[in-house]
Amino acid sequence: MQAGSGEFIDDVAALAVTTALADNAVYGPLLLPPADLDPQRMEQLWMALFRGSTDHNARARLATLIAASAVRRGDHHLTACAPVHAHGAPGASTVGLLFQQHASADVVEHELDEIAGRVGATRW
Repeated sequence: MQAGSGEFIDDVAALAVTTALADNAVYGPLLLPPADLDPQRMEQLWMALFRGSTDHNARARLATLIAASAVRRGDHHLTACAPVHAHGAPGASTVGLLFQQHASADVVEHELDEIAGRVGATRW
């Protein structure tokens, strides 16, 4: 399995990742994934999981991950679309504000790091 490259072997692996995102210790760090991972491949992964999920909370978290990645890359179109589906997910409102305020790259990185730390430390 190459989840970091946006690929899964099967639906069981996809379900396992989607289920793991309910745990803030997993979800939080993914708001600011390592720079060596291809963000567009990660976004493709999140989008595939989003399309395949019927759980509102999982979809909101996946939409937040998409929005966070897109705002980090400066993709204004994707960042504008993703938060519509992110309502209620930890960090979603902050990602939306970063986009609305046209935050600079260093501010985006700092804020996403802060969100990741807070969310990751919160028990689910």
